[in-house]
Amino acid sequence: MIASSAISDRAGFAVRHTGTVTEVSWLHRTLLGRSVKFTANGLDRTTNRALRFTSSAVHCTTSAIRRPHSLGRARRGDTCRSNYILSCMPSRRALLWLAGAALLSSASAHSISSQGLSPTAEISFPFELGDATATQSAGNLPTRSPVNMTLYFPSNGVNPDLPWVMMMNGANCYSQDYTFLLSQLAGRGYLAVVPTQLHPKPPKFQDNDLLKDEELQCDKDSIAIVTGSLVNDVHTLLTTLTSQGPSEQLPIPHITPEAQGAIKDVNLDSFVVVAHSAGAVTAIDMLTGRCKAEKQAEQLCGNYTAILDKDGNAALKGVLAYEGYTASGITVPKNTFLTYMAGQYNNQAEEKFHETRGECVQYVKLQSGNHYAITDWNPDTAPHQRSPCAAHIPADDPNYTTTREEQEERLVFIAQYTDAVVRAKLLGDSAAARYVMHVVPSSPLVQAADTSPGCFQATQQTASH
Repeated sequence: MIASSAISDRAGFAVRHTGTVTEVSWLHRTLLGRSVKFTANGLDRTTNRALRFTSSAVHCTTSAIRRPHSLGRARRGDTCRSNYILSCMPSRRALLWLAGAALLSSASAHSISSQGLSPTAEISFPFELGDATATQSAGNLPTRSPVNMTLYFPSNGVNPDLPWVMMMNGANCYSQDYTFLLSQLAGRGYLAVVPTQLHPKPPKFQDNDLLKDEELQCDKDSIAIVTGSLVNDVHTLLTTLTSQGPSEQLPIPHITPEAQGAIKDVNLDSFVVVAHSAGAVTAIDMLTGRCKAEKQAEQLCGNYTAILDKDGNAALKGVLAYEGYTASGITVPKNTFLTYMAGQYNNQAEEKFHETRGECVQYVKLQSGNHYAITDWNPDTAPHQRSPCAAHIPADDPNYTTTREEQEERLVFIAQYTDAVVRAKLLGDSAAARYVMHVVPSSPLVQAADTSPGCFQATQQTASH
């Protein structure tokens, strides 16, 4: 924990531990001339900035922090002194936007932007798949077992009011490509699950440069794609983990009693999918029923079966789809949401927003960012941004460049937006609804955004009484 006396009245970076990684976060002391209360873990999100570093690559000095090579290389037991601060002011544009946002909706600014993140933890383990598992996908896309699975969660326990989050990766994106985003969601109270699900590379890709592996950590004989049926397996796994007592023998020895205790209150009746590219296509098919209805969806859906809550309703409550689209004219089921999100080079989010029927549809076009704005900043492809094993996207500008700070600022926004939509739609949080509808469109990180009129109607009606 960072002592408040060590924090500048201006702004700075502060280092804290999250169990498996060290987290460095942007702190801002004043907003519109008044102090912002620092939380116990030293985090504040009023500037939409948060930076994570592995402690093995962080040199805690008063003059500099060396940027690490990768976010996925923290070693257990790494330490870093946490009482040093770097002075650094946020941009003038960000401060002007913050002032406008606060004047427009002070309640939502306080509820969404100023709350602190909880300390987080993560655990990875091989998930063995039996011959009878639903994950043995239909078509020509069998799954290689085991599947590497990573769980991110608040170390002080998940919020039982929130849904759990399934991350459905883009093609040839691995679980470690989403570390920053999922840690952000875990800090907001969610259990987030991400797999690396490998399949034998189909013959049509054997001599195709589209998915050419360039890094040693890429599996050259496989293609990584998440099938819909893996979600059934994850739900079964979570059911097992939450139904057994700490003294009982768990089917997965890698799950520690501490981790089991932190996720024991997860809400199995409700989950949302955050999805990227090919994963977003499958997630939308799952939400809208196309997995069952359309033969062309079967290969990536696998043997997916809709998960039901205790009342017999679909447990899948919403999808945030980053640059992944399915058929035109789909209908989003009642009491669920679908968000289309895209970077600066993709114009389909707005098009699909207008084509999609349903009570709660949104779109957000980021001011900057390419197809991989949802993944961790990658120094191996810098200054261009791309997941190391994934394909170049023809629609993206090949000369596009970004920095770690810009990439992670976008990721904080994506996590914050996802959290706000969930709270507004599923929990009836009126401040979160105001944030989505009124604050987001004026954000310097957003080029354009819109929400269907009936999306938060029930929430707004409740708030007005």
